Amino acid sequence: MKAYLFIITISFNLLIGCFSTEQASSETYDSDLVELISKSKPVYPEIAKLKNQEGSVELYLLIDTTGHVKKVNLSKSSGYQKLDYAAQTYSSNLIFKPIIIEGKPVVKWVKWKVNYKLEEDLMAAGLSGLSILLYTKANEFAHESRHAGIEAINNLSNEFNFNVFATEDSSYFNEENLAKYDVIIFLSTSGNVLDDNGKRSLKKFVNKGGGFVGIHAATDTECDWEWYGELIGNYFKDHPKQQEAVINVLIEDHPSTKHLPSKWKWFDEWYNWSNDFNENITVLMTVDESTYDGGIHGDFHPVAWCQEFEGGRSWYTALGHREEHFKDENFLKHILGGILWAANTD
Repeated sequence: MKAYLFIITISFNLLIGCFSTEQASSETYDSDLVELISKSKPVYPEIAKLKNQEGSVELYLLIDTTGHVKKVNLSKSSGYQKLDYAAQTYSSNLIFKPIIIEGKPVVKWVKWKVNYKLEEDLMAAGLSGLSILLYTKANEFAHESRHAGIEAINNLSNEFNFNVFATEDSSYFNEENLAKYDVIIFLSTSGNVLDDNGKRSLKKFVNKGGGFVGIHAATDTECDWEWYGELIGNYFKDHPKQQEAVINVLIEDHPSTKHLPSKWKWFDEWYNWSNDFNENITVLMTVDESTYDGGIHGDFHPVAWCQEFEGGRSWYTALGHREEHFKDENFLKHILGGILWAANTD
């Protein structure tokens, strides 16, 4: 089953002169002269989405001296009555900044277009059919949130049509078994969680193009294994008490961050890091140390990053200490975006 998102765009031009339903004036003003100030957004009718109906609705709007729309005329139909009606209803409630010509507010017609377009949801399409191994073994501190994370990722697998197998059994880390998977997730693992064969198998998995995702305490894992440290990007050092802070999203077009505000308030356990960051790592988000107590990295404190690594991809987020995080829509989309990127299907 394909999943879709919808995109609605609007455009307009200011028209001057006489008007009829067949033809507007020949002179068109720069659209910068018309400023929309209302915050309402077009609605894509559900029935139109189900029927895969797309198209552009061209209208003429009569804007009065207060900036309100007094009349809406259909100039060119989309070919679908539901889209035409939705565009006209939406447009009739718009409010513009009054149009000023020669120092006075005037009544003018505006040429207005609402475009309705369905696009395949790239995240849903990219996740569909993936096979994911979710590893949660904890030989040191055991985060209770692992159980909430397993439940949440299982629920997401049903919603987005991917396969997930959760385990704490290190024997699953053998070359034959790992070949079944597209992505391996370390969900708040801790301590030494792989034997020598498991380490060799994980390395071969990545070298063959496999994706790796680390969540929260995955950086408190295999701290004596240099290769894993390079894969995960850094090691946990310590953390202050849990508290709210502001996250700065540095890369706003990444699948794991594009849904987030540029400044995101979040309550968590803020990890400090043991080492400097490798220049090959792309930092996606930092935490603003001026908004909480206990940071040690100054103006640049990464909390999520990714990298191309030895044939595969690695993505990590330091967030996710608390059980309720795995019920937060923004956080779950953050993880899904990380899985999508690591799988190299974005």
